[in-house]
Amino acid sequence: MLATHSKGQEEYHRLNIGLGAGINTTYADIAAEGYGKSILFGLDYHISQYMTAGVAFEKGSFKGNSNTDPRAYTNNYSTFSFTGRLYSGEFLKSSASTFLHTIFVGSGIGILSNSISENVRLNTTTGQQYKGVDAGKDLLIPFTAGFQVPFGNAWGVKKLFLEAGAQYNLTFGEGLDGYYDPLNDSESRRLDAFGTVYLKLNYRFGRKAVSYKP
Repeated sequence: MLATHSKGQEEYHRLNIGLGAGINTTYADIAAEGYGKSILFGLDYHISQYMTAGVAFEKGSFKGNSNTDPRAYTNNYSTFSFTGRLYSGEFLKSSASTFLHTIFVGSGIGILSNSISENVRLNTTTGQQYKGVDAGKDLLIPFTAGFQVPFGNAWGVKKLFLEAGAQYNLTFGEGLDGYYDPLNDSESRRLDAFGTVYLKLNYRFGRKAVSYKP
């Protein structure tokens, strides 16, 4: 990201790889049960010093329990997304602080792969059946925001960045909790979503480029 400050000239690496972990929660038909855990991986290419395009992978699990009936679930999920980011440094002068340059927002498109277990398909008291699927894929739109703190320096170029961020994932389908009953449950008509708060360690490498800023 930000490297040297010599007459507005800054060197940076084109490639970034990151690995992290976080906690998640769901916003679905069935209420979340506490917080789940996630691991995250990303690989990005710097189109410019403060604009990236890349791929992201997330794997984790979350649980839910209904407050009004016996429905429950565990989802051991994974996501794969094509993503883009824009950093505030794109609009700041080189004299601004390093931290201010590393604030970012991002979005993209991807696939959520669901693997549901510990679900309930039949209410043994009332005989009601709960429709849904135990496995499948849904379209995913992630929205991310966060910041990075650089540390470590090799030949005048920052290479290591600690990233803190939050991601909201909007899904187009009912696979997240495994239940879908649009005739009897108005909540099923709403899009399911889940959010992740995470820490990630990023390493910059590869071919160098030079950015010129006022």
